[in-house]
Amino acid sequence: MDNLTHSLVGYAIAKSAKHLRFKKIDLTEKFKNPKISSFLIFVSILAANFPDLDLLYSLYDSSQLGYLVHHRGHTHTFIFALPQALVALILSALIFKIKDKTVWCWGFILIAINICLHIALDSLNIYGVHPFYPWDNQWYYGDRVFIIEPWIWFSILPLAITPIKKVLSVKLGLILFFLITLGLAYKIEMMTVGTILILSFYFLLMLWLFNKMIESTKTILALSFTLITILGFIVEGLRVEEKIRTIFQTQNKTVEESVGNQVDLKKDSSELIDLAMTPYPGNPFCWNIYSVRLLGDDNYNVAVGQFQSQNFWIFKCPKGMFNKEKNNDLKLTQMNYELNKIKEIPEILGMKWIQVYETSKNKLFNDQDDCRLKNWFQFVRIPYQTESGNYVDLRFYSRSSRAGFSDLDLNDQSQKCVKIQAPWVAPRKKLLLDNND
Repeated sequence: MDNLTHSLVGYAIAKSAKHLRFKKIDLTEKFKNPKISSFLIFVSILAANFPDLDLLYSLYDSSQLGYLVHHRGHTHTFIFALPQALVALILSALIFKIKDKTVWCWGFILIAINICLHIALDSLNIYGVHPFYPWDNQWYYGDRVFIIEPWIWFSILPLAITPIKKVLSVKLGLILFFLITLGLAYKIEMMTVGTILILSFYFLLMLWLFNKMIESTKTILALSFTLITILGFIVEGLRVEEKIRTIFQTQNKTVEESVGNQVDLKKDSSELIDLAMTPYPGNPFCWNIYSVRLLGDDNYNVAVGQFQSQNFWIFKCPKGMFNKEKNNDLKLTQMNYELNKIKEIPEILGMKWIQVYETSKNKLFNDQDDCRLKNWFQFVRIPYQTESGNYVDLRFYSRSSRAGFSDLDLNDQSQKCVKIQAPWVAPRKKLLLDNND
């Protein structure tokens, strides 16, 4: 998730500690001390962003591949949560001079909770994490929440804004900032007018309600609405994934029954090896879908589409990253129903197939000695090679004349191999011809 989301969650977690009452534990009085209150909020927000300090690795290795391999790396693993918590506590000790042991203990607890929440939130999107290192170095993808989710912003932001009583300009500035952000999302075609309207209404309604509530109620509601938002995207995502996978599996079964013994099923087989998906920001009913299949002995096929899971005008799909007017240099096969049945992309109600990328599996996953390619395969989930020879991850390919952050040009000598190797298992390891490493 973005760092604003992490910071807001950290703030809400700190405020919830203020209202914690369990037997002899009551931090309400301690929070009345401005220094203690500032300390607990500071350490909570600091810890909520702490795992992203892996970006400091770029000071040592500024290469593009270094970023790909090491971002969301060791600092995003549960085994490193404890040492990170200790470092964050030590940093806080250099800023705040608090002798109360209870406060320090709760500061440490808040730090540990927020570091684990950071990893959990990052696990929700299409980028991926590998939190169980060193026991399991596989990538795990949530595929349920966009990396920037305004419903989470607007569930917690009123909690931070409403205590600002005296500085009206700060409130108005923050509100204006987020409304401008929605406008920019519309401009780049990641949101429709309907989605912006309902988000704006929700934000303003939350501000109005929170101005009338006591702080403990606001904190409970902010965290509850955040949880409801996440669960809503998860439930709808599971429903969408099940529907699409079922249709692909039904198609494969139908093909097998139709060909019988007339052809070699190995040459005409179809295997769905991955179904990557991500919703649009603020929209749980519009999803970008990437179906990754092996067709026959050597055909690697990625069908990219946009799925409208519910036909609500207010949550209508925007053009988004699949605007056909944007230029791209990928070898594009337009949707073509003259393909033989085994290669035909199934018709799915609500699905708008945009592009189909096809290449040779052996050509794409070839055995090359270039360490840059080996480093690159440790990150990419949906690899593809363009006509110009560049390697791209279709999840993040910009589909414009600009190079994406995950693109690899082996002819560009400025792109260096990773200085410190990472242990992560390549997402498409089973397809790599060189599996000895």
